[in-house]
Amino acid sequence: MVANSAFAAAVVITLDENGNGNATGLQATPVPIGASIQTDPSGDTGLFYDFGPIIAATGANITTGDVVINNVAGTAQSDLLHFVNSPGQQGIFFFSEDDGSGDFADGPVPVAASGSPVINETGVDEVNTSAVWRPTVAGQPGFVTIAPGGVFYNAISDFTPIVPEPGTLALFGVAGGMLALFWRQRSVRA
Repeated sequence: MVANSAFAAAVVITLDENGNGNATGLQATPVPIGASIQTDPSGDTGLFYDFGPIIAATGANITTGDVVINNVAGTAQSDLLHFVNSPGQQGIFFFSEDDGSGDFADGPVPVAASGSPVINETGVDEVNTSAVWRPTVAGQPGFVTIAPGGVFYNAISDFTPIVPEPGTLALFGVAGGMLALFWRQRSVRA
């Protein structure tokens, strides 16, 4: 892992609701980020991504605070990234609205402190919903002193696996049946 006083390139930290996280841009391969259920300093329990090893290796320092994620511009808060930087807890708490999927981050979402930056989800498509936050000014939640503006946080929530629609499944069934008939006729001729 890079252990210098500044990041050489942009760093992308990707997190999801199930404890899967990594950082790219620190070394040639992605650096995994461990996650577990913990209680934050305010007493809320949620999915915590531990940046301690990365901070120890790089000398980075992250700014505490909250980033509110809304489903659609102007609608109610759906998720929350809560950055913490205290002894024993350096990283992000990822709180996500409970959609019934049983993801680790699902549960009650704490209300963010007033004045926190509000970002809206981007990259909405049929596969997943994600929000990208890039702190560019000292004092913003997640700002890294040795990489001003060079860290992107990609929070993936409400992941839905791709399920083929019934018409597609029917076409696969017809194609499979025709293929079986072709092979049967071919073996009869031989």
